[in-house]
Amino acid sequence: PPPMPEDNASYPDFPSFPPSPMMDEYGNAPKEMAGTYVHFGLGYSVAVHLSAVPGTSMYLFMERPSGKHPDRINWPIAGVLDLKSNTFTNLLAEDSLFCAGHTIMTDGNVVVVGGHISKSGYKDGLSSIRIFDRNALTLKTVAKMRYPRWYPTATLLPGGQILIMGGTQKPGSGTKNNVYAEVWDPARPNTTRQYYLDYDFLRSSKDIYYPNIYLLPSGHVFVYCGSVGNIISPLDGKLIVSVPNHMSTVRSLRFEYPYSAPSVMLPLTPENDYTTEFVFFGGQFTYGFTTTPASDQSLRLKVIYNNQTKQYSFSKWVVEKMGIPRVMGDAVLLPNGRVVVLNGAQQGVAGDSVKGGTSKAHQPAFTPLLYDPEAPEGNRYTTMARSSIARMYHSTAALTPEGAILVAGCDRCNFFQCSDKYSPSPWGLPEYRLELLYPPYFYLPERPVIVDAPSKITYNQDFTLTFAFRQTKGSITSAVLVAPSSTTHSTNMHQRVVGLQMLPASNQQEGRLELRGPPAREVAPPGLYMLFINCDAAYSVNSVWVTVL
Repeated sequence: PPPMPEDNASYPDFPSFPPSPMMDEYGNAPKEMAGTYVHFGLGYSVAVHLSAVPGTSMYLFMERPSGKHPDRINWPIAGVLDLKSNTFTNLLAEDSLFCAGHTIMTDGNVVVVGGHISKSGYKDGLSSIRIFDRNALTLKTVAKMRYPRWYPTATLLPGGQILIMGGTQKPGSGTKNNVYAEVWDPARPNTTRQYYLDYDFLRSSKDIYYPNIYLLPSGHVFVYCGSVGNIISPLDGKLIVSVPNHMSTVRSLRFEYPYSAPSVMLPLTPENDYTTEFVFFGGQFTYGFTTTPASDQSLRLKVIYNNQTKQYSFSKWVVEKMGIPRVMGDAVLLPNGRVVVLNGAQQGVAGDSVKGGTSKAHQPAFTPLLYDPEAPEGNRYTTMARSSIARMYHSTAALTPEGAILVAGCDRCNFFQCSDKYSPSPWGLPEYRLELLYPPYFYLPERPVIVDAPSKITYNQDFTLTFAFRQTKGSITSAVLVAPSSTTHSTNMHQRVVGLQMLPASNQQEGRLELRGPPAREVAPPGLYMLFINCDAAYSVNSVWVTVL
């Protein structure tokens, strides 16, 4: 077999087997069943907006001015956390970032669009297009959109363009809506193209806050907001087909802010012929207010595209009980295809109360849920280890290069009702403490190690990966590309998991896999991905950053 890599040569300096839970009084199950939360440090900004920095172990944090920074330097509204060194570096921002949209570009830099009015000494950022440079660690405004946007979504397209959609033209419901989408091309950065959104979509979705947008293998995009959805052509907005409305299945349930429910597109794999399925977790009802119980249901929809007829068909919406109600949560795709649903509250809605900016939600959802999409319907949810920190409004979560979950954020972490024992924020409203959630798969003895893989791969081209096992030897069942997260307000604008074809020439006894690059840029847009391998549910101890060209 190939030689083992030097310890920590390819992945951050976190233990492969994290420490056991420190808080037995919270009733956590054994770590092999439920995973482990570990509190490991502080950020100097609240991670209202959280984006991975591809090719590194760093994460971009952006906030609304919180004013109580642990380093006592209160002017920054952005910074970079380095997981490997557990250090935080403040960043200079040129305008107001709060309530922006953001995603990761083909070159690995982060694009940040829209934001907030002039606030706390920062200029109006509602129309701004900014670039976070992952090499220089700078955040600079490079262009302006045609329209100001508060709560927009940004989506990477196969050609490297950025689709910008949604948001109102000023902060707050009832302000002027954005009836146009814009397409920004980094190759022509000084302007954007615009197109008018479908009238029925505009009428039904209302404010279009952080619409859920996913690039489909067909090259079209799936757009869903509130209770209405369309599949459209992303460059000109042509309506291809309307998506079935979920309210015929669950009446009054909505997914967009302030009823915020996270969603995922389940892994695209050769085995499922790259067929798309979407799951929405929780949310709130149209009659919901501060103490209304959130939804304890998830809704799942399969979208099938016929390449010969160029027609779409849809499954019925599949409704399942989650076991825990949740609004304004987060959903993180794991390399093995499971989904961790975490953060948020069990009652109320997202947002700030009119008086004092306090929480409009209550009863924090401390316990994450693990969703297995391949399990039988009705048996897909299990509970995980419980956190002691409330992650309410403006909390975030993102996968790390070793497959843990970085958990951060919350700037409305006080003045809410809570029936459970927990550890309050030492700063009042803002929460700067950081956690890592290690899923139970971290404790499986058959986790493989990637020894070597290329730094660049090409569509439909074959390449070699070598691997070894640290403990129990197993068999590699799949290799996947995981797009890094860029998330805010329960909306992850970049994560996706793409399975790679394993070729017959692979020799597992020799620790060698022969793999084929993704089939098309519509399946895996050009850019940087974390390459993992799976031994059934046990994913690799490390990942390798690869550029898909």
